[in-house]
Order: sequence, then structure tokens, then C-alpha cells
Amino acid sequence: MALNTIFFIGGPTAISIIRRELVRTRNDEFKGSLAMVLPSVDTVDNRRELTQMLKEGSHEVQCAVALPIALLRIKDSESLLQAVPDRDRCDMSEIDIALMWIKKGYWRVSPTPEGDRWAAIAAVLANGAPNLDEDDYLFDNDVHGFWKFRAAEWSFNPGEPDGSPNGPKVKAYVGSEGSRALVSVEMICGRLCGTGYNFVLRKEKGTWKVQMVFLAWIA
Repeated sequence: MALNTIFFIGGPTAISIIRRELVRTRNDEFKGSLAMVLPSVDTVDNRRELTQMLKEGSHEVQCAVALPIALLRIKDSESLLQAVPDRDRCDMSEIDIALMWIKKGYWRVSPTPEGDRWAAIAAVLANGAPNLDEDDYLFDNDVHGFWKFRAAEWSFNPGEPDGSPNGPKVKAYVGSEGSRALVSVEMICGRLCGTGYNFVLRKEKGTWKVQMVFLAWIA
């Protein structure tokens, strides 16, 4: 439980602890944990380590490292991602999502109202969510409105959309210290059909950055 908490906190100390546990236990499951936490500190060395894990890791590690690489938009890894065999064996198509994010770059987001909650959601939309498509309405029920992609950017609209009232939903929680946030994007496609992804964000020099994305639930 302590390691799980450290994993979500991220940062250089968390990376050091998880790497130490990987060496101490020789448990390959920690390779995936290390891959997930490395983007919390964007350095040349961490980018190089992620790329090396993609090149030399097992198929499970290659699947686990795909989204962390995509968070940092490491274009040098594009050919390595394309070369991963049996890409469809990754549980949630992580390789294909990573390739799409790297090719796309970042989505544009129109100016939002002031506040950390708005800025954290905007950072997630700029990055992209695995279960969110540009054709979707993204509902923000906490403020009675929705996000829609039009004119090449995401923008917030109050009230109800003219089209379908159904679609993915977003929730955002900002820590009391104002430097950490959790944003969830949930897509319900039926009674036993749906996915939920959580994004862990950190504010650095006044800007919210996604440091981790992970599958929270699936039905």
C-alpha cells in the first residue's frame, strides 16, 4: 500500500524508490510501475530509459510503456512502437493509442474560465483520453455543461447539447494544496459496457501537466 501511494505521488523520490524495489525484488511487475511513474519527471535520461524499455522489454512491458511514452510525445519511439509484434494483444490497444497521440501532438483547447479545476480538465483534453473521441460530447455535470470538439479545438459550452444527451463524463478533483489534481473520464456504452481512465496531474510553474494515465475500471 505504501508503494502504491508513492507510485501515485510521482516525482524523483518516487522513481528512485520504485527502481530500488525493482532491483531488490527482481519482480518484473515493477518494470510497468517504473514505466508509469517516469513521465512525472520529464528529463532526457527518463525519456531514454522509457525508449530502452520499449526496445528491450517483454511484450507486457512494451504494452505498459506505450502510454507513458505517448504522454511525453517521444517521437523517436514511433518506429519502435510500430515494430511491436502482436499489438492487438495489448489489453486496451495501448500501442495504437500511443501512435495516434504521438502523430497528433496535442489537441487545442479554447480559453477556459479561471481556476485550477478548469485548467486541469483542459490539460487532459489537450493530451487526449483513450476512451474519448473528437465526435463525442464530454459532459461536465458538476457545472451543468459539456465540452465539444469543433473548429479544430475543444471548447466548453454551458447547458445541454443540441444532439445526443449521452456520452462520456468528466470529473475533476484538485488537492487542497493546489498542486495536485485527479481527472477521470468515464465512458458508459451499455449496462455492462464502459471504461474509466484516471489522470494524475501536477502543477509545475503555474501549468498543469499530466504525469500519469491509467485504466481505473472496465465493464
